[in-house]
Amino acid sequence: MRYLANQNNFIYTILIITTVFTVSNFLYFAWADETIPIVSTRGHFDKLTGDLISSQPYNPLDNEIVDSICMRNEVVVYVHGVWTNERGYSENAAENAEEIYERLNMSLGDSGYNYPLIGFSWDSDTTIDIEGEGWNIAKLIAKENGPKLAQFLLGLKNYCIEHYDNNIDIRLVGHSLGSRVILSALDSLDNNNEWKLSEFKLLTVNLLGGAVDNYEVLKNTNDIPFNDNIKAYYGNAIQNQVTNFYNMYNYEDDVLEEKIGTLEWYEPQYYPFYEGDDIAIGQKPLSKTTPGMPSNYENIDVQNQIIYERDADNDGDGCDLPNPFNPFVCTIRGVGDNHLGYIGFRNSDNSLMDNGAIDKVVNTWNLS
Repeated sequence: MRYLANQNNFIYTILIITTVFTVSNFLYFAWADETIPIVSTRGHFDKLTGDLISSQPYNPLDNEIVDSICMRNEVVVYVHGVWTNERGYSENAAENAEEIYERLNMSLGDSGYNYPLIGFSWDSDTTIDIEGEGWNIAKLIAKENGPKLAQFLLGLKNYCIEHYDNNIDIRLVGHSLGSRVILSALDSLDNNNEWKLSEFKLLTVNLLGGAVDNYEVLKNTNDIPFNDNIKAYYGNAIQNQVTNFYNMYNYEDDVLEEKIGTLEWYEPQYYPFYEGDDIAIGQKPLSKTTPGMPSNYENIDVQNQIIYERDADNDGDGCDLPNPFNPFVCTIRGVGDNHLGYIGFRNSDNSLMDNGAIDKVVNTWNLS
């Protein structure tokens, strides 16, 4: 009976994902008052197969932009989540990368942080299908983007040292499936001799609503069965390559949580259906005292930071997660529900309404 119920719920999930993404991308506004520099690997992967189709490490920034960054003490690199397009309309996208970076930049400023922000944009807008093949391809592309992000981080460090004698501090922030890009990048850096011989280290990593399994931050102690060609144990890389690692979790996240009880049975399930019995780190993390946990790892509850607002980016759809039975009924019904609100919420005039969990992120940085 559970299987049949889950199968039906999965179909409803696919239907509503398609509905949400189609409606959400119908309207676009000229959000940005300033241009946020974007490091892009768009077009480097076949979104139907996950195959690498470009030999380029990443699309580089202009030297003038890098120069301005290198003259500062630190920089934030933000990695967006799954089903995010770069710009314009796409039926396979829930968010727009340019809008995300602008909203995050406003939230950072609102939280008292005024150092540069760089966006990392990747081929996350894969197809949506009942079998979950598009999700699996997005997971693969996310993992394969890790070495590309790592190459950019190494290049930025080297450039700033060579031209400005500045070993710039780098902070990484990732949302949803962007967390896998970051974890894969840490693994790549942990195996990069140039990075290690230079004794480089990332100052902080913050995961927001991380759509990776909660055990993937553990060190590989061989105590847990592991047979997935995408997932991995990243605990050693976290320990070795990051000064402070923060997992910002939210028990009520509607995209990550399993729906239990009569009041929520009709809501779409996302992560639990794509990943089976596995639990997302951004929804129900393992305790810091779990064997194999890196010593620099911290869990931080941000549920109450995700306010009860239905349309985080104010793109005109009125709801980021409509009810599968009735698209005019929003399933976002309380604090913590909106998976798209971690980086903040917009007012009707596109100004910042609330900075989401970013104030708590910046608070962790004030300790480092």
